Amino acid sequence: MKIDITGKQVDLTDALRERVHSQVTKAFEHLVEQPARCHVILSHVRHNHTAEIVAHHLGRDFAAEATAPADMYAAIDAAAGKLRRQLDTTAGRDRARRRSGTGNHD
Repeated sequence: MKIDITGKQVDLTDALRERVHSQVTKAFEHLVEQPARCHVILSHVRHNHTAEIVAHHLGRDFAAEATAPADMYAAIDAAAGKLRRQLDTTAGRDRARRRSGTGNHD
């Protein structure tokens, strides 16, 4: 899995990079195929920390964004949770479609 991390008004420390990598990897751990690419944008504007995750997986794009006033780690965790829910929903839909025999069998 390729993860690109961009910081806007944020110093990207090794701890932040490690947190991003672990959370994004955890979001995709239940999928057999890993995503082709993932881009994470961390920003700090005024007193708000924002984490935005954009992932491309099997021809689909997923995006999750979260803002936390407390710290950047909370924003990363919240955005990764949103991404995980999107992936679970999509995977469930794909499984149901395969079981019913309708739709695209990619």
